[in-house]
Amino acid sequence: MLLALTLLPEQLRLNKTNNDGFSLLEVIVALAIMAMGFVTVLQLFSGSIRSVSLSEQYLKGTSLAHSKLGALEVNNYSVTEFEGTFPDEKKYRWELEVSPHTSPLNSNENNIQLSEVTLNVLWEDAGKTRNIQLNTIKVDGASHPSSNKSLAESFDWVPGSIQASEKDTPPTPPVKISGNGAGNAYICGALTSHVSGN
Repeated sequence: MLLALTLLPEQLRLNKTNNDGFSLLEVIVALAIMAMGFVTVLQLFSGSIRSVSLSEQYLKGTSLAHSKLGALEVNNYSVTEFEGTFPDEKKYRWELEVSPHTSPLNSNENNIQLSEVTLNVLWEDAGKTRNIQLNTIKVDGASHPSSNKSLAESFDWVPGSIQASEKDTPPTPPVKISGNGAGNAYICGALTSHVSGN
């Protein structure tokens, strides 16, 4: 029985070599798994970098679009050009379209016509055309504060609570406020409860 429990020297050598390390096949499989993980992580990082770059482009495009629309508004949408590039950003270009806007507020009697202004800012990125579009409505004709009666007539198609008063008076003309201007005042026909500043 003693012989059955003792290992032969050859069996000891075989067991010892099997426990010493990894075989070449195990090392290759481990490296392949690590390489696949590394490639996946690299793809995630490159996708993140691409997303950040695209976000920066859209932010720049939005900023340029708001700037251009603000400049158009300051000039009362008087334009001679309907497309162009930005002086400091040659990569970006803009296109403008002004078209009549159908609305019940349009009035030949009061010389009011609404127009829709569409501004597109475009740029090329990775073979694709990207764009930002801003829309606004502009008023052609005279616009001024209206009396409650006029507003009630203009908006009678809209559910709401605008009521024409029996004693409807035209708006008070704007007044210049002197001093520190604290207190009540009529400004552009509207009564303000508190005005401050110089």
